[in-house]
Amino acid sequence: MTIDQIETSEDTAKGLLVTDAAVEKVLEARSEEEESEKLALRVQIIGVNGPEFSYDLSFESIDEALDNDVISTIGDLTVLVPEESYENLNGATLDL
Repeated sequence: MTIDQIETSEDTAKGLLVTDAAVEKVLEARSEEEESEKLALRVQIIGVNGPEFSYDLSFESIDEALDNDVISTIGDLTVLVPEESYENLNGATLDL
């Protein structure tokens, strides 16, 4: 999956646009995890190299969300974005 800076998409996770294809793929991958219904997708920026960002996508228990995480739901998918990544992910698109 990639995260691209584009302006339109099917679903929005409080600033992060997530295409239907990406939601479907993430839910498919999540279904292979134990207690999958309790897992959220964490999307965060973990590094910067000039104008480009490095991202980390991982599953995390919804109960372990931090107080400063921006939490949103797209259908059956909960998305967690750390506050420190939110500004730079605002307007980005998660797609396949």
